[in-house]
Amino acid sequence: MGMEFGLFNLIPTLTFVFVTTFTPGPNNTMSLISGKNNGYKKSIKFMLGIFSGFFILMILCGLFNRILFTVFPFIKPYISIAGSLYMLYLAIIILKSDFGSKSYSIVFSYKKGLLLQFMNVKVIMYGLVLYGTFIFPYFDGILVLIFSAFLLALTSFTSISLWSFSGSRFSSIINRYPRFFSILTAGLMAFSSISILYPVIVKLISS
Repeated sequence: MGMEFGLFNLIPTLTFVFVTTFTPGPNNTMSLISGKNNGYKKSIKFMLGIFSGFFILMILCGLFNRILFTVFPFIKPYISIAGSLYMLYLAIIILKSDFGSKSYSIVFSYKKGLLLQFMNVKVIMYGLVLYGTFIFPYFDGILVLIFSAFLLALTSFTSISLWSFSGSRFSSIINRYPRFFSILTAGLMAFSSISILYPVIVKLISS
């Protein structure tokens, strides 16, 4: 089954993985803020929560992607809408908060990082599309599922580590222009939300 998978499939798969993982989204944006507020080392628990939740979610996406997309296709747009609205909610929290202060209402804990994954539409749709389009048509089996989920979670951890480190490394610059970075990070979060929400709404209206 895996013999059919060649360079023609590898390039779009890697492109999809890296672009989706390293571009702004809830995980990367919240890791940036955590790194800025708490430093990289104190953000590790939060990032390990993201890693754990991401790994579990990839397993679930691998197990249920065929069911959700074939048996219950009507669920997909509603998952996208709910997740996008949650991302907008996070953007509002960031925009209202003082980026130069540690008094954020968001708690950067292991539990928060883990639970964030199950409200993260970007990760959910990423897992469903990835397994349904790029992995299971060519590979199958529980070992493939576990190994691929671990590699994807590790790639995600690399991304949030870079974002968190950037937040901690450039904290002095951020403190100098707190309002600018509040607007910037909230805007990135809102853009991620709208980029998912807009095509779903257009499709629902036109159908």
